[in-house]
Amino acid sequence: MDFEFINVYIIYIVLILIWVFIVAYLQLYKTDYLGYAILGIPFIVFLINVFDTDLSDELNVKQLTSKDEITVAIILLFPLLAWLDRDHSAEDKNRFISIIIVAIILDLFGYIIFWIPPRYNYILNRLKTGLVTLSLALVIYALYSYYSHRLARTLNANLTPTDLLNMSLAK
Repeated sequence: MDFEFINVYIIYIVLILIWVFIVAYLQLYKTDYLGYAILGIPFIVFLINVFDTDLSDELNVKQLTSKDEITVAIILLFPLLAWLDRDHSAEDKNRFISIIIVAIILDLFGYIIFWIPPRYNYILNRLKTGLVTLSLALVIYALYSYYSHRLARTLNANLTPTDLLNMSLAK
């Protein structure tokens, strides 16, 4: 094994440890099978990336790490979903917003600029894209969790599809 591969391997181990910490801290493990599948996305992506480490074929840095301001703006809008739903409990709102805030923080770390020697750019690129992967997995999980709880409440209310349609049209 060469030095670059070991560095990449260490980066992905650190990212996996960060992900495990986030899942444990936010108690995301309290979910169903589809939630576990969503939580497994970073593991799958990182495993693929570790074993597909061709450092001589790095993508254009600007293309790989470019960010649009709209990305952050869209992520900032997600907490509004928790406030728009009157039936959402305070605990669910806090959990949802906590997940989104952690996702935003991870995404914003990608904006930090480090001036490093060009030969180490592969480390920075992998770290930034890993943090974006974690952020996106959190957003996907938050949306899944939000809508699955909302659907469960609707189904528990024994509403017919017509009732659901009328409720959506009334808003």
